[in-house]
Amino acid sequence: MNIKAAIEEIYGAGGATIVFDGILNQQLFNAAPFKVLWILREPWFKETWDMLQSEGIYNRIGSSPTWHPMIYVTFSIFNGFPKWNEMKYIREQPDMAEVLRSVAYVNVKKSVGGTSSHLKEIHSWFKKGEEIIKFQLSECTPDIVIGCPPFMQEIFKWDKERSSPIKHG
Repeated sequence: MNIKAAIEEIYGAGGATIVFDGILNQQLFNAAPFKVLWILREPWFKETWDMLQSEGIYNRIGSSPTWHPMIYVTFSIFNGFPKWNEMKYIREQPDMAEVLRSVAYVNVKKSVGGTSSHLKEIHSWFKKGEEIIKFQLSECTPDIVIGCPPFMQEIFKWDKERSSPIKHG
């Protein structure tokens, strides 16, 4: 699959600003103690990808309500699973944010959105790009997948060998 062409075909309608996602930095991803994939709803702005590419991420993300939880979770995964209250605040240890450079990202909607997601619209994009997202998952071969609701149940149905049936209640 030519992933770039497939993304442009599905998500580039109407001149939308597309963010090509996946493994951010192959070398850092391969060197990480676990291959972590974050499945997100949509990118907030085009420069997000560029911002994550270079060192000193914390100076650019500030107190982001999206990035901070991702930093704490990923930092814990990469560092022997300390509990949240055992970690320093990111502002006290800004290099914690560098873990964001060592993971893969898949946005359900590949075109830039706003500061809040509209779930019906995002789900529509999820259904349109389902094959692309499946391909990206298989390409990353992640050890750990962390994602946003409400798509995770549908995503885990794809993997019949590793995923257990999801039960409610």
